[in-house]
Amino acid sequence: MEAKDGHPIDWLIEVHYKFKLMPETLFLTTNLIDHYLAIHPAEKKNLELVGMMTMLMASKHEETWAPEIKDFLRMHYNRMHMKAERCPRL
Repeated sequence: MEAKDGHPIDWLIEVHYKFKLMPETLFLTTNLIDHYLAIHPAEKKNLELVGMMTMLMASKHEETWAPEIKDFLRMHYNRMHMKAERCPRL
């Protein structure tokens, strides 16, 4: 869930901005992440999945138009493809 190897929330802010969601959606997303991780600690590799699912739930609650799962997956795969291009092959 990291944007350019930064803070994990940076990626969610980027997704929030690209989907043009309301500020309440981002607030609810971070609140859901906090509550979920307090009960179920997740490994770093699973944080992006937790973030995508909480933003999906938050957007369904707050937005008139909520992004679909395929929209989140498209952003994830585009980011992974860009990340792979930056890393040289050994």
